[in-house]
Amino acid sequence: MFDTRLMEATMATKKTKFLGVFYRLSKKYSFEGKPDQIWYIVYRADNRVKWEKVGQSSQGMTAVKAAQIRNERVLGQKPQNKDLNFEEAFEIAYERHLSNYVMKKQHLAFNREHCRPLFGQKKL
Repeated sequence: MFDTRLMEATMATKKTKFLGVFYRLSKKYSFEGKPDQIWYIVYRADNRVKWEKVGQSSQGMTAVKAAQIRNERVLGQKPQNKDLNFEEAFEIAYERHLSNYVMKKQHLAFNREHCRPLFGQKKL
């Protein structure tokens, strides 16, 4: 039978003990055998209420981290978007995502031979 409680749990956001921090359970992804939690923050900026997705539990996001991000937004601090060039962005992506990837040698070679000469120092 279809369980309506499960449907309600996956569709609605749930409050946390932190002001302006909510989460919902993902229908599509799981983490450690349970539905993945998708974290959102709510704050007021420019006289408008803004909902912002800040991450998922599978990416290491927690309620505490979401509350810290919300505090930065409320205090007016902008997201830390540095003026990265393509080469720096590739290094960050490599460290975070590709370091354990099976075809990392091919990606490094492709970047070194094809992408870096064309885009290496261009700002993103």
